[in-house]
Amino acid sequence: MVQKKALSQVSREVLEFLIKSGRLRSCPKGLPSPPESSAEWCREAIASHKHRELRAVFAERSTAVQFPKEPLVVATDDPFERGDIRPNHAAELRFHTDDYCEYLTPLIKVAGEICFIDPYIDPRHIHYRHGFLEILKLATNNSNLLRIEIHRMSEYEPRRGNQPARELCTEKEWKPIFADWHRQLVDWKLKVDVHIWSKFGSRYFLTNHAGLSAGKGFKSDPAKKERHHWSLLKREHRNNVRSDFNSLGNSPTYEHRSQFCIGSQ
Repeated sequence: MVQKKALSQVSREVLEFLIKSGRLRSCPKGLPSPPESSAEWCREAIASHKHRELRAVFAERSTAVQFPKEPLVVATDDPFERGDIRPNHAAELRFHTDDYCEYLTPLIKVAGEICFIDPYIDPRHIHYRHGFLEILKLATNNSNLLRIEIHRMSEYEPRRGNQPARELCTEKEWKPIFADWHRQLVDWKLKVDVHIWSKFGSRYFLTNHAGLSAGKGFKSDPAKKERHHWSLLKREHRNNVRSDFNSLGNSPTYEHRSQFCIGSQ
């Protein structure tokens, strides 16, 4: 039995997620005596592998080092829980890819998933074509990254005079626009899920650890002298944003128009 009050904040959230999503499974005990220490719980998990196959046993590093010859045991240190990585609560960034990479590298390096939300991300636009690829390339340094997402709006060309805005709502319309990025991502062995939504204006960067309000987005324009303001989101705000732009496409706020993958399948 695990007492929730004895768990860290991150561990409690993981446990609550497993319970709510129906992914917490019972298993016959593997050892004759109930575990009391972290090392004993680790041994219990390894023993239970005989009854129900496990992909990994996650343990704090201080515990994991006691099992150097056990391939199942994986050391998991949450740098956010320890306070080793804590993005600035507010920062003024230039419209430079270098600034974005410097600010986002520590977050992407330890993330399990990353989510770019910017209504204007466009592989054919000079402000995104090369610079945003450099940001995506940061993900090649994280072998534990499970998901990368891009979220943008369906409006592709703004309204001009009496002409209505041009909207692209289908995968068939969007795939050619992302073709160059697709080829590069294949080379990097990265897969990105692209989601197209009804019109929105805010820009964010989210991971499973943290959320940032991303000022005026991820466009690169070195000639621009002004700076834009990025800030750390509170947990509740981050969760609300993630609800609005979720991977299932069932947002309570925006209409989901299309979804497709680019890069390695």
